[in-house]
Amino acid sequence: MCSGPLRSVLEDCAAGIRIHEAPDIGGIMGAALVSCGQLLPVSCVCHLRELGAVLGQYDADGQMRALQALIERVDVSIAQLRQGRADRCRSYEVLGVCAGCALAIILL
Repeated sequence: MCSGPLRSVLEDCAAGIRIHEAPDIGGIMGAALVSCGQLLPVSCVCHLRELGAVLGQYDADGQMRALQALIERVDVSIAQLRQGRADRCRSYEVLGVCAGCALAIILL
């Protein structure tokens, strides 16, 4: 379902959980992020650390509520990234037009 560094982090976390009988998921997630997390955006690392802190800490209902809250925060982060992408695209378009005008002036 996912690929790249995120997949590596999740695979390392899953392997760590399988090894331990009573795992500290927050610690396991932290170790997985140390080994593979440098290639992930900071917001993604923060959300994964929060996920590690949530898993296994509450009863089923509390854990579902905590996971739902985390999903909502991830959705907000995704919306912010999409907005930033739109802003950057507009900036690049303006920069391209300005560079084209500068090149035209230089060639004239």
